[in-house]
Amino acid sequence: MAERLIESFADEDVEDGLTHPAEELLREGLRADFESLTSWIEDLLRGRGDSALVAPIVKCLGRLSPGEVSSWGLRIMSESLRHRDIEVRDAAIHALALWSTPEALDVLRRHRDPVPWLEEYVALILKEAEDRG
Repeated sequence: MAERLIESFADEDVEDGLTHPAEELLREGLRADFESLTSWIEDLLRGRGDSALVAPIVKCLGRLSPGEVSSWGLRIMSESLRHRDIEVRDAAIHALALWSTPEALDVLRRHRDPVPWLEEYVALILKEAEDRG
């Protein structure tokens, strides 16, 4: 599965508003071989592997439903919020905003980002969620 994901990112960039083939590969991998896929993703996130894959994977995971990623998804997004790469943190914030579950919003409430515009983005997401009720 990892090889297929790597190929999908090499073939096509992850762009806002467009479906990426990796989304279906992730769905398939999470259903078929959860332990292997999640272990590989966790290794990437922790710096063991191609760091250029981390942000695209986090972006694509965020496009899956909360039920598809289970509680593991929240854990990965929490860890991604602590990543040194701003693009990874931005992707995690966006993913949590898309999910907008009470648990996802709680993760965002606890996050403090050192980059002002990301901190403002989190505040905006939380304000919009509050306004929706």
